[in-house]
Amino acid sequence: MRHDEDEQQAALFAWIRAREDEVEALRFAFHPPNGGMRSKATAANMMRLGTRKGCPDVWLPTPTPGYAGPGKGYIGLIIEMKAGRNKPTPEQKAYMGYLARQGWQTAVCYDWLTAARLIAAYLDLPADLWPPEEMV
Repeated sequence: MRHDEDEQQAALFAWIRAREDEVEALRFAFHPPNGGMRSKATAANMMRLGTRKGCPDVWLPTPTPGYAGPGKGYIGLIIEMKAGRNKPTPEQKAYMGYLARQGWQTAVCYDWLTAARLIAAYLDLPADLWPPEEMV
């Protein structure tokens, strides 16, 4: 299933990159280099450098328009991408729960279109910058 998740996330970032010249916040969306198959040495070095188990896939470190503090919007958006019947791991749930308590909007998305539409709504983008209604 990881391949399906990777393909959906790649499609999401293609949509993001296509709009980042018009929407400054999208230039700062990122994916931390967690997950994936690595050698034991590379995995150990990544952990030494700060990689955290359960860290969500997509980060948008931008407050909602009009953010005015706790309870009045969100400080950022994070998305955990999944595919098929996959569910968030206990570590991912804990990470997202912590971030939600800190004022982040959190979501699990199973396809790029759902994630892109969530981002568009979160940023209150004009209709012409939203992704298509249906996946092609």
